[in-house]
Amino acid sequence: LKKIIQESCKSCLEDSADYNQENNMISRQEDFKCCCEEKFKETVVGSTVYVTCEPCIMCAAALRMCDISNVVFGCCNDRFGGNGSVLAVHNKHSALLKTYQVESGVQADRAMSLLVEFYKHENKNAPEHKRKYKA
Repeated sequence: LKKIIQESCKSCLEDSADYNQENNMISRQEDFKCCCEEKFKETVVGSTVYVTCEPCIMCAAALRMCDISNVVFGCCNDRFGGNGSVLAVHNKHSALLKTYQVESGVQADRAMSLLVEFYKHENKNAPEHKRKYKA
């Protein structure tokens, strides 16, 4: 059985005060896991996660703890990448955690274009002192 568990998009992010949807998703999954272990296993364990950019090191570790099977992403995260660009968190040896497979570079140019376009815009929900004004 294949189904979408959760999805997000640019318009969803525009309403977010922190632009950090991956942490929100992981937090919701952890809450779900704590209150409903069997349902979590049925829903998340063995899933494939599709993202625009390579998960950061912390997100890669969280995905591994969720026991997913695969991560598919477009562009690499050369500063914080946890699936091979900086660290290969997804396949480090651990007696407690299963590894997961990674497919990178899927529509990489398009993914990079999406990120460039996203970061051109100002976060209207950011506190005044945190906003970056363009001259």
